[in-house]
Amino acid sequence: MKYDLNRRRAPLVNITPDSGFSYIAPTHRLGLSGHKGPSEAQVLEDGAPLPGPANDLHDNIRTIGRGRFSFWHDYVYFSTSDNTDPRANGRKYEITFRSRLFSRISEFLGNACRWGRSIPVTGHSKPVNLSARDSSAEALRRDVDYAVQIGQNYIRLLPDGRDTLVGKTILEIGPGINFGSTLLVAAMGARAMVADRFLSPWDSDYHPKFYTLLRQWICSNVTGADLRALDSILLNGGYTPESVGCYQVPLESLKGIADNSVDIVFSNAVLEHLSDPQGSFRQLARISRRNALGYHQVDFRDHNDFSKPLEYLLIPDKEFEKDFNQRHAERGNRYRPTDYSHFFEASGFRVTRFSCSCFVDESYLTAFVPRLRLARGSRYKNAPVEDLREVSGLFCLERI
Repeated sequence: MKYDLNRRRAPLVNITPDSGFSYIAPTHRLGLSGHKGPSEAQVLEDGAPLPGPANDLHDNIRTIGRGRFSFWHDYVYFSTSDNTDPRANGRKYEITFRSRLFSRISEFLGNACRWGRSIPVTGHSKPVNLSARDSSAEALRRDVDYAVQIGQNYIRLLPDGRDTLVGKTILEIGPGINFGSTLLVAAMGARAMVADRFLSPWDSDYHPKFYTLLRQWICSNVTGADLRALDSILLNGGYTPESVGCYQVPLESLKGIADNSVDIVFSNAVLEHLSDPQGSFRQLARISRRNALGYHQVDFRDHNDFSKPLEYLLIPDKEFEKDFNQRHAERGNRYRPTDYSHFFEASGFRVTRFSCSCFVDESYLTAFVPRLRLARGSRYKNAPVEDLREVSGLFCLERI
């Protein structure tokens, strides 16, 4: 593939098996998702595009493979060209996608040429949770796959698996466009709550179909499941206090959630988008019972370009704060894992484990540090090099 300034590349890391020939890797880029229409993003194998088809059915990726792939929410489902394991075949896997910057420049210049005047850029994209839903059969099936994957990952983290959940109150921070992963966990005997600043509203065309499919999956795959929450949702055509507690509040406040009321808190790629992590963690401590557990996967990379994960540390603080607010915090907040460990501990948690899942490339880091030392107006100008190496990981917490 020729180098194209209009496109960006990002390596695929944290690749995990899905089923059959299919593997899954996080992209952390919801804008690449094909759930509302075909995605133009590609998967590269040693620099060459996989043969595809792109945007293929997940069942085809699993059963046929041979380079098929699909971008779905902030993950990519893919198979290698020869159906070997991408974690062991010695090849490099990346994604490539159209640069948002160059897309906007092209559109701007094109409009300016047609209309003979400058075109002001106004407004910002609304959060994904508030966007229209794709209720096609394939989209619904993929959404259920994704929710099940996240929910199963949560359950695997628990000390006694599903047995840990019986009779407990759980809270998922930032559940996304549906509450599928939360309700899967609830089906193991827990009372479920969700909280999000932009909580996804009920969609009468999408959610009844989604929860019906999720219920079918649970019935087929989970023995002894408690389906009362899902049944209540489907019977009432919406969320009820008996099915799931819904709190449309930012983590910085968690207004409405009682003190000492939660046993387990989960989040996946959410905490890096907080404007006030210290205040947020104090709220988590407020609502958590003594010895409550917390599991938080946090991505500390610059979400503009994962191949250059530290670039936003170069930006002057005031300039970054403005960009952070205008873009709904989608770029990430720049805090480092050591900062979060200190914030958690100061808020009343014990960090029982931090498992780093992604390290910065050493050649990139070597070239980056001298640039950082010259950065004016950035509080990270003199950050220790050791604080820059870890760029993604899982925090396991216990309330003390």
